Amino acid sequence: MLSGKVKAQEAGVVITDAGEELRVSLSDEGYLWRFEPGDPWTVSRADGIVLLSGTIVGEAHQWEAVTGFVRLDDGRPVAYHLDIDDNWYVYPAEEMCRLAGYYVRRLEGSGSVVLQGFVDVVAICREKLGITEGIPETP
Repeated sequence: MLSGKVKAQEAGVVITDAGEELRVSLSDEGYLWRFEPGDPWTVSRADGIVLLSGTIVGEAHQWEAVTGFVRLDDGRPVAYHLDIDDNWYVYPAEEMCRLAGYYVRRLEGSGSVVLQGFVDVVAICREKLGITEGIPETP
C-alpha cells in the first residue's frame, strides 16, 4: 500500500519510495510508533489531504521493529511496520497476519525476541481483528 523512509530530522514525516512527503500522526511519546490501543492514527499528504485515518488496535514489538494494527474509519484493518533502519510500510492487515503466522511456525521453539513479536502479532490478528485464516493458534 505505502512504503518509505522516516525522515530522521523531522518527527512524523515519511518520504515515500516515490519521493512524496507524508505526515504520520505521532503517539503521545512523540514517536511514529509506540501507540496504545484506542489512539488515533492518521497519514496525510504534505498539503493536508488525509490518505488513511483510524484507531490503533494494538502493537507488537520485535527486537528492532514494531508492527501495529489500525482499524480505518471505513472499517478495514491495516498494519504498519517500522524497523530500526527507519523503513516504514503500511500493508493490508491480512497480509501481515499471514506473514506473522508463517514466522511463528518457522521459528517455533527458538525462544527469540523476534519470535515473541510475531506471536504477539498473531494474537492481535486473532483476538482483536478476528483474522484467523492461515494463522496458527497463539502458542
